[in-house]
Amino acid sequence: MKKLLFTLAILANISFVSAQSNLFVDTTITPEQMVMDFFNTSQVTVSNVVFTGAPGAVAFFEAANTDLDLLAGLMLSSGQCTEAANPADYFASKSNDVPGDPSLDALNQSATVSFDAAVLEFDLVSQTDTLCFIYRFGSEEYPEYVCTQFNDIFAFFVNGPGYAPNTNIAMVPGDTLPVAINNVNGGSGFNSTCLPSHPEFYVPYDTLLGQHAAYDGLTTTLPAKFVVQPGETYHVKIALADVSDFVFDSGVFLSINSLGGDSVLTPVAELSAPVVDGNTVTFVNESRYGTAWFWDFGDGTTSTDRYPAPHTYPQFAADETESSGIFQVTLITTNYCCSDTTKMLVTLGNSSGVDDAQAVQFKMSPNPVSDWLLLEPAEAAACTVRIFDAGGRTVYQQTASGALRIDLQHLNAGVYTCQVIQENKTAQQRFVKK
Repeated sequence: MKKLLFTLAILANISFVSAQSNLFVDTTITPEQMVMDFFNTSQVTVSNVVFTGAPGAVAFFEAANTDLDLLAGLMLSSGQCTEAANPADYFASKSNDVPGDPSLDALNQSATVSFDAAVLEFDLVSQTDTLCFIYRFGSEEYPEYVCTQFNDIFAFFVNGPGYAPNTNIAMVPGDTLPVAINNVNGGSGFNSTCLPSHPEFYVPYDTLLGQHAAYDGLTTTLPAKFVVQPGETYHVKIALADVSDFVFDSGVFLSINSLGGDSVLTPVAELSAPVVDGNTVTFVNESRYGTAWFWDFGDGTTSTDRYPAPHTYPQFAADETESSGIFQVTLITTNYCCSDTTKMLVTLGNSSGVDDAQAVQFKMSPNPVSDWLLLEPAEAAACTVRIFDAGGRTVYQQTASGALRIDLQHLNAGVYTCQVIQENKTAQQRFVKK
C-alpha cells in the first residue's frame, strides 16, 4: 500500500503543481550562524553548536505570509527542507541516506528503527529560570500511516542539573507522550480501529487544501518549556527522523521567538569583494535572512535578482570625461519586517575591484587624520589624486608630482577613499577623518 501511494504521488507531481507556496526556505546559512543569531541573547548564552545530518536538512525559513502561525526561524527535515515550500498536494519525499538517531529510537520504545535523522545540538547558559522553545511539527506520513510503524518522531532532549539524561521536553501538552505521528493525529480513514490521539493539537492540512507547506498534517504551534538553574550549563539536542522507512518526509519549524528571542529579525546585507575583469564585475551576495534583494550598480541600472549575472559597466573614456571608473554599488536586503543596506565602491580596470588595492602605490599619513593628510606616491611621475566620501561623491581632486599635503579641515568626520591615478595604474586606500 505504501509503495503504491508513493508511486501515485510521484505521478501526480509530474502532472501538475498547485499555486506556489509563500513559505521561504534558505539552505545557504549555516546552522551555527542561525543558532547564534536567533538564540544567543542578553538572557541566554549559546555555544558549541553542532549539526549532524544531510546537506539541505537544516535551513532558515520565513513564514510571515503563510497560515503556519510562525514568522521565521530554523527548520529541520528528514528530507530536504526546500521540499516543504510547496502546497499540501505536493509530495515531499527525499531519502538523505544518513542514519537515524539512537536517542529517538529509545524514546519510540518499539522495535522500529529511525532513518535520515537531522540533529541540532548546543550548550546554553540562562540568566532566567524558565526557557521555552516554540515549534510546529509536520509530516507526509499523515494521515495514511497513523497507527502504523511509520511513526516519524522528533524530540528536544535536555541534559543538565535537575534533569535525567536525555529528558525530552517536547511532549504532547498535558501528557507524557512525545510528539510523533501516532501521538498527535486525527485518526486514520484507512483503519476504523485507529482512533484520534490528541486531535486538538492536529491540523489536517491536506483536507484544508493548505497552500504553504507540503506536509499533509501539522501540529498546532506548541511549546517545549523547561526550568533551568540560572548560570548553569545545559546541553540541548533537537532531533527529528523518519521511522521504519527513509521516505515520506517530516519536518519541524523552530520559531525565532524561542528561548526569549525577538519576533523582529533584521536581515544582514553583505556583499563580498567583487571580481573585476575589465569593465565586467561579478558580485557575490552573502546576505542573511532576506527574502527580497535590490541592487543599484551605480551606473543607472538595477536588479532584483538574489545572485545577479556579472554586470558590465559602460567603458569610460581615456580622458575620463564620461566616468571616473569608480561606481558605488548598493545592495538592499529585505524580509517580512525589516531591511538592511550595504554599499561598496568598485573600481574598473583592476583585478581587485575593492577600495583597498592589492598593490598600494602610495603612502598616507596620519590615519586617522584630523586636519592635513600627507600623500606620498611611490613614483615621482605626475598623478591625479581624488578623494571620495562614503557615498562615492568626489570631495577633492588635484594633479601633482611627488608628495602632496591635502587640507581636510572642511570635511566632516567619516570614512573616505583616496584614489591615485598614475599613467595607466590606479590604486586607492581608505582613511578616517576625525
